Amino acid sequence: MKKLTAIILALATVICLFAACGKKQETLTFENYEYVLEEDGTAKITKYTGEAPVEALEIPVKLGADESAPAVSVIGEGAFENSQVIQKISMPYSLVKIEKRAFAASSIKSLHMESCAQFKEVADEAFKDCTKLVQVDLKNAESIGKDAFASCTALTVFTIRNDIALSKDSFTDAAKFKMVIHEECAQLVQFAKDNGYEIQLF
Repeated sequence: MKKLTAIILALATVICLFAACGKKQETLTFENYEYVLEEDGTAKITKYTGEAPVEALEIPVKLGADESAPAVSVIGEGAFENSQVIQKISMPYSLVKIEKRAFAASSIKSLHMESCAQFKEVADEAFKDCTKLVQVDLKNAESIGKDAFASCTALTVFTIRNDIALSKDSFTDAAKFKMVIHEECAQLVQFAKDNGYEIQLF
């Protein structure tokens, strides 16, 4: 009897685990943003639904009016892909990651992340085919994925303040831009020299 009870409990546990794994995250909305909640209670923007042209979009820190509203930590895969209504984007200081193809083939011209002290990662193809993108400021990014800025043919200025190991694969078929980097960022200085980029130190 005890063995039978143990088997039933084990089966019930397995069924519950499968049910939890298969459960789809609930999509929530705030203004022009669709989002889901991450395990840590922060928000991942999954889709921008705005249709009116916006010259300068400031993504809010919190997706809600009250203090308990979730802070934005991730721009999800394809969230702004193919959007043709945005020119300049300022990211919230709470942002940690930009996922794959988040802004691919969009009309973005300028990306500003000066306030994003917690930011860590630009995923593969995040800004691929952004042919109007001219200026990027990534502040303290820790990694930039393959083809993250591929075919950004108008890119002119690329600012980064963290000394990370860059790969030319992140900039496949992109323009030869000017790299604005700190004088103590030895890896970035070497990358710029090896790949023929103009360097501006600060």
